[in-house]
Amino acid sequence: MKKIFTYLTVCAAVMMVFTGCKKEEEFEPAEVATNLVGDWQGHIQEFKRYGDTGNTYNPNRNRKWVVMRFNKTSDTEGTGYQLEFNNEFMNNTPSADDMSRFNWKVREGRIEITYLTSGWDEVYMTYDKKSRDNINGSVFKGEFMTYSGKYKFVFDYSKKTFTGWDTYFK
Repeated sequence: MKKIFTYLTVCAAVMMVFTGCKKEEEFEPAEVATNLVGDWQGHIQEFKRYGDTGNTYNPNRNRKWVVMRFNKTSDTEGTGYQLEFNNEFMNNTPSADDMSRFNWKVREGRIEITYLTSGWDEVYMTYDKKSRDNINGSVFKGEFMTYSGKYKFVFDYSKKTFTGWDTYFK
């Protein structure tokens, strides 16, 4: 009897150890898609260009102000618009240096973006799946990578309404 009691006590202790540890929460794809909906503005900066030696971050290379709008068309997919500016603008009255429409989907822990403008590379956005600070209601941080691996960018966006969409996309 004592042997059975000891065995059950050890089993209970082991079960408490494994069930007592709370698994770190991760975003589900549908949750990421829901959080993306809306306008995001912030800086995007080139981190690495194909052929560079090493991964040295150059703070003066191709820093741009970007405005993105994500519209949701299903649980994990949608459409959007992107504007790029060489400098941050004031009063929502900029002149965009580049613009494109895009389709997006959340899949396998990343956001895949297919641009509809000729000459724009397909990219994917990565974010820390376990950090709610990196994609929540007002902040979105991470990296853009081209599928070719030619370009890598870091981005830091805030959710902020942009009222100039009609100027660029009608």
